[in-house]
Amino acid sequence: MSSEIEKQGLLKIENDLDYLTSCFRDVLITLKEIEIANLLSQIDSSSVDASILFNNPSNEKYIQACSILFQLMNLVEENAAVRFRRKLEDEKGPAAIRGSWTETFLRLKEAGVTEEQIAQLLPRVMVMPVLTAHPTEAKRISILNLHRKVYVQLARKEQGNLSNWEQADIEETIKALLERWWRTGEVYLEKPQVASERNNVIHYIRNVFPQALHQSDQRLKKAWQSFGFNAERLFHPDDFPRLTFGSWVGGDRDGHPYVTAELTADTLKTHRDAALDLLVNKLQELAADISFSEINNHPPPFFQQAIIELEHQIGAAGADAVSRNPREPWRQFVNLLLIKLQQSRKGNQSTNGYQTPSQLTHDLGTLRKSLLEIGSRRLVSDLIFPIERMVQCFGFHLAKLDIRQNSTFHDKAIQQLLAAAGMSDTSFTEWPEDKRVAFLTEELQTNRPFLVPGSSVGSEAEQVIGCYRAVKTHVDLYGKEGIGSLIVSMTRSLSDLLVPYLFLREAGLSYDLFQVVPLFETINDLKNAPQILLRFFHGIGGTISRGGGKYHRFLESMPSGTVQGEIKLTV
Repeated sequence: MSSEIEKQGLLKIENDLDYLTSCFRDVLITLKEIEIANLLSQIDSSSVDASILFNNPSNEKYIQACSILFQLMNLVEENAAVRFRRKLEDEKGPAAIRGSWTETFLRLKEAGVTEEQIAQLLPRVMVMPVLTAHPTEAKRISILNLHRKVYVQLARKEQGNLSNWEQADIEETIKALLERWWRTGEVYLEKPQVASERNNVIHYIRNVFPQALHQSDQRLKKAWQSFGFNAERLFHPDDFPRLTFGSWVGGDRDGHPYVTAELTADTLKTHRDAALDLLVNKLQELAADISFSEINNHPPPFFQQAIIELEHQIGAAGADAVSRNPREPWRQFVNLLLIKLQQSRKGNQSTNGYQTPSQLTHDLGTLRKSLLEIGSRRLVSDLIFPIERMVQCFGFHLAKLDIRQNSTFHDKAIQQLLAAAGMSDTSFTEWPEDKRVAFLTEELQTNRPFLVPGSSVGSEAEQVIGCYRAVKTHVDLYGKEGIGSLIVSMTRSLSDLLVPYLFLREAGLSYDLFQVVPLFETINDLKNAPQILLRFFHGIGGTISRGGGKYHRFLESMPSGTVQGEIKLTV
């Protein structure tokens, strides 16, 4: 059965690629690019004759055409993969999908794990994908948007019972998108800036991950129901696996001289603004949907009191929000939450905004409870749960920004700090490990910084301390949720992991707010890693190849007890 489905999938890839290639060829002919259009007819879907490209004086346009064609091939294959999965699931059942929730629950049941045990395990699972920067692979945001729009039209084309006019409209839309794509160009005119890489990351987190999160949650719910498990055990976001996100872009300064303290501060603020925009949009959608009248639905007294208190807290803007929708208490309540969320952009400088995501979660909990009181369990699941889940996963920070620097760079910064402090022995890089550890351990017993305001230090120290001060400014204003790990590249010894705490002290930051993470990158360092980790902290760790392997298979291969429900991975 699956082999027949595979044949259908391969045929679909061939037909869809022929269709898009034909559309692209028509666009090129319309634009008088006849020679390039003819080239497309010579390119087989599985191979390209490089001599056709590089022996032609107009090879830049030929390469651009081939680049677009290959990206169209990727879109076609992604679409076919989704169709293959759906067809396999329809014909052989959800458990046929390896790694799916249904297949996982089936294996757990066969192993004798009970429903109650599974329900207890799910909230303990935490996954944190961390997006890293690959400038040579980064695509412009305008191109990514065109990818998405072409994909949508390709999926729309598969709908049954489309009229000839509708089919023609889809084809014309695809051609218009391809012309925009061709005119936009594929190549950056200059080396991509860090801000461009950051925008690329934010594009995925804002536009792709929320939908993927929703689909994953829906599949989990369906799998849970298919086994006849108690629906009440999987009704609140706290019952679900925890998914959060991280990023290196704007915080990874190892070999990136353009990642300055100012850029890090701007990245943290950009992340926060994007997260708030995401939540504001969801609340606006909710306000439009939750148009229940108090005439037919009697709001509980506690809910009416909550509206009064919010209106009073917000002031004139709150009164205006309530007066806009008379006798629609649920919409009034959501509009009040919107005002508070908008004012949260000011951080702790706002008197009426949310200081933390947990405060918004509390108010959403009040909304959830009010709907349950009037018997609207289905609407809680459909309207409230998705927003609660987004607050849980994205918070007000979108993604945690890791701060990364090389151990050698840190050593130079420490030497410069010692010199600025007037110490007699400043050759920190030449000290033996025991002396380094003893010095750092003693220094970290006090809160006294090396530098006084206005002190002049060397370039490396200025860059490192400047970064940590930018972090402190953000933490003081918005809290620590937007900050990820302090990563030390080329970790060689225990002292390399103690150095960041000295920088934290220098910037006036609390040690317990941050996690220092080693990167062991040489053979010798990897051999010494177990001893270093034993001295530094008690815990477990492991890495998964960034070569595109299947994570669930990697985890299955690890020794029993290695994985305790949490995994952080770079992608």
